[in-house]
Amino acid sequence: VHAAGLQTRDGQSPTGFEVAGTDRIFYPASARIQGQTVVVTAPQVETVAFVRFAWDQAAQPNLVNAAGLPALPFRSTNPHKKLKR
Repeated sequence: VHAAGLQTRDGQSPTGFEVAGTDRIFYPASARIQGQTVVVTAPQVETVAFVRFAWDQAAQPNLVNAAGLPALPFRSTNPHKKLKR
């Protein structure tokens, strides 16, 4: 239950999220915490198909759990699996 108590360390909206549609073009996303879930959207992406978090080497995301531990970078696709087009 590592997502228990999701919050940001600065009280602002979560930062560091990007989303893409099926075209795989990523855009910065707005994010909000809803329970143990982070809901992400971007005006350029009608239907979100892919999400990545803190994917830039210079990322300074603010998302933490109740224990104050930072969320680790991730992406919703497996880099070793070839995507179907």
